[in-house]
Amino acid sequence: MEVVKLDDASPSLFATPVVTVGFFDGFHLGHQTLLSRLVGWAASRHSDAVVLTFRSHPKGVIAHTSPLHIMSPEHRLVWFRRLTVDAVVLMQFNDEIASMSAERFIEEILLRRIGATGILFGWDSSFGAHGRGNADFVENGSWNIEVRRCPPVEVDGTRPSGTLIRRLI
Repeated sequence: MEVVKLDDASPSLFATPVVTVGFFDGFHLGHQTLLSRLVGWAASRHSDAVVLTFRSHPKGVIAHTSPLHIMSPEHRLVWFRRLTVDAVVLMQFNDEIASMSAERFIEEILLRRIGATGILFGWDSSFGAHGRGNADFVENGSWNIEVRRCPPVEVDGTRPSGTLIRRLI
């Protein structure tokens, strides 16, 4: 598994990558399902499965209060490797990223830096200022990026989440 900083990323590093974006703290069943689907999708098209993830929780910038991290960044990398992700792109979430439009996020980060040909969205995932960049937004755009969705996972009627794990700790 290759690990690169966003500033060092370029499309030449990846083979027609399919990407998912998220913090992935706790690696609960929802995360595992999403990443398993990403890896399967990439394998079916001879592409690289790429995870774009953040060094720190986005809520620390957006809400000015960072939740307790369940896992260290190094431990998250161990789990990405176990789930056979091809590459992880590490990105610092800061005020500039928080205010970046969804269009600019797609064009400058997903396309120019990674060369994404597909994006897999979790049931509640989004990017860009105000979370505007969701699956429908990308599908209705003119970027020629294939979009797939991963439905929510439920265990005994409950959706696993980092928030739930933190509450239980």
